[in-house]
Formats: sequence, structure tokens, C-alpha cells
Amino acid sequence: MLRQLADLMTPMAEQSGVRLRFDAAEAGALILVTDEVMLTRILRNLVANGLKFTDEGEVRLTTRRTPDHLEFAVADTGVGIPPGEQERVFEEFYQVPGGRPGGTGLGLTYSRRLAHALGGDLSLESEVGAGTTVTLRLPAYRSLAELGLTHVLVADAHDAGRGVLRDVLGDVAERVSEAGDPQTVRDLAAAADPPELILLGSGVSPADAVGGPDGPPPGTAVVLIAPSDAAVSDETRPERVDAVLDQAQLAPVMLADAVARARARRTARTP
Repeated sequence: MLRQLADLMTPMAEQSGVRLRFDAAEAGALILVTDEVMLTRILRNLVANGLKFTDEGEVRLTTRRTPDHLEFAVADTGVGIPPGEQERVFEEFYQVPGGRPGGTGLGLTYSRRLAHALGGDLSLESEVGAGTTVTLRLPAYRSLAELGLTHVLVADAHDAGRGVLRDVLGDVAERVSEAGDPQTVRDLAAAADPPELILLGSGVSPADAVGGPDGPPPGTAVVLIAPSDAAVSDETRPERVDAVLDQAQLAPVMLADAVARARARRTARTP
């Protein structure tokens, strides 16, 4: 992705006489589960902004991993932004007074919204005359083994379906329970030791299994494994479902991402 971005933006850099550098030494060892198109749009906007406001020197994109985030930092040696304007540049149509003409004033606004849609954030640091650094932070990927799963309930109307879910989980959970129908899901969720995670496979209705006021405890995350032709997504998920994973993408890497999203949503919604 970064190589493609470099190929796309290098002609713009050459035209402006500014060096464009990609410091991606860590990228080969990183795993990121995200929307590649949206991520590319953010980075393209940030690099283009850096080139636009830099007369000499360089624009550098650096990737790095922190304990909680994967970061993409775009630093330029351009004109910089006064302290009082640094948050306002994220407002729609706002342009720094006396700045470079042209543009719509929407680039950073749009980029921050996309960053939020990807579960991350966008921040800016700048010094007048010394340049600007805009940093995109996305949640760090954690494998199933790193998620510390304790009690997981796999629910599917078919023995084979439950077996598939068990195989994808492997031995990362301390305990795995099974349910073949909605009532069993409700019974296990209401037990003294309810599951912290419910995986709903085929043939188990989310409405019947986890819907209504007598659904799972507030702290239990629910991931729906949806058939590819069901047109279900995180945006259209049933009530009380915290994340949706396309059945065609059911693999440890993608399941770990779905579980992380479900947990984040459950944490945000639980007092």
C-alpha cells in the first residue's frame, strides 16, 4: 500500500521540488486489519497537504507501532501553523488566514472523519516556520491469543458449524461452551458464569438468542458470523450484536479483529 502511495505522490513532490520519503522499516512486521481504500485516502490527503505547504526540505511518512496503536506520521518542513489555529484546521471549510490560496478547507476534516470511522484518530503538532506533523493512530492489531479470552460461547444450529468456530478459536480460550439453539444461548448467558463472548453462527437467530431485555449481561460481547449473501454489516447489525464478520472471512486474523471491535463497542455502551 505504501509503495503504491509513493508512486502516486512522487510526481507531485518532484513538481514542487520537495523530497518525499517513506520510512516504512517497521511496516513489514506489522499486521493491520482495516479498510485499505479509506486508509489510503487519509494518507494521500496528509501527504498532499504537506507538499502543498512546503517550499523546501521534505515530507516524510513514518510508520511505527506503539503498545496500543499503529501510527502513520506525516511530517513536513513547511510553513507551520500558529498555535491558535492548530485545532481550527479540522473545522469544515476553515483555512488559516494568510495561508496558501486554493483548496476547499475540507482535507483535514475529511481525514479525521475517516480516521474515526476506522476506530482511530488524527492529531496535529506544528511550529511556525519549522513544519507540521500530522499523526494517524489506528488501534493496534492483537491476535486471538493476545485478547485473553476466558469463556466463549459458540452457537450454531449445526454440529459442523460449531466445529468450525471451535477450530478457528483453537486453544486460545480458557473455556468454550456450545449452543445449537437460541434458548440454550439464553440459558448459558443467564448462568452464574456467563460467557464474555458469544459467537453466533448460522441457524441461530440473533433476535431470539440475544435480543430483548432478557438478553446477555451488559458486559458480554456478541459477534455475528453472517452469510456473505445476507448483506449484514456493522452499520446494519441487529440490536445487541456488537460486531459482524462475513462468513467468507472467518479466519483467526479476521475473527480477532471482529472480537476487538465488539469489545470496544461493548465497553463504550456499558456504564
